[in-house]
Order: sequence, then structure tokens, then C-alpha cells
Amino acid sequence: MDSRSTTYGFQPLAIVHSIPQAAFVWASFLFVIQGFWMTFGDLPGRMLLPTIIPVAVVLIIASFGIWVALHSRGKPLEEGSEALPAPSPALPIDQKEEV
Repeated sequence: MDSRSTTYGFQPLAIVHSIPQAAFVWASFLFVIQGFWMTFGDLPGRMLLPTIIPVAVVLIIASFGIWVALHSRGKPLEEGSEALPAPSPALPIDQKEEV
């Protein structure tokens, strides 16, 4: 069976294989929300706002830090510089020329 579709290419296969990771991310997100709801949900209104704002700020900063770490980009090549040449493959020992 060919996994490549003539109309969509590998897109359906990519979607099917990305479902577990997407489900894990959503489950983690909902787990954190449930934990905060269980922790801070029954606090009186006057205590909820001063407590939840610092926690939300810390979570936003931590999320941004994680996002930056996961999506870091290498330094792009400058226009004047050339890419390093690819190394030549090493020959096996029995095919090397004797000097």
C-alpha cells in the first residue's frame, strides 16, 4: 500500500501520526487547569484575584521560556559567508590506497 496520496501527498499520514502528540498537549493543558481549579477554585473572591494573578504571571513567563527553548533557531548564515563544504566520505580500510 502506498502511503503517498496523489491529491494530498503525505498530509493525511502526518495528521494521523500527530494526533497522539496533540492529545498529550491538550491533556497536559487541561490537567494544569484542573489542578488550579481544585487549588484556587474555592477561595473567596477577595483572595482569589491577589493569588491567581502572580501564579498566572509565573506560568506565562515559564511557558514563554519553554517555547523559546523548544523553538530556538540557529544563527543564520550571513549573505557574504559561504557554507562549510561537506566532508568527503571515508573509504573502508581494504579500499584505501597504499602509499
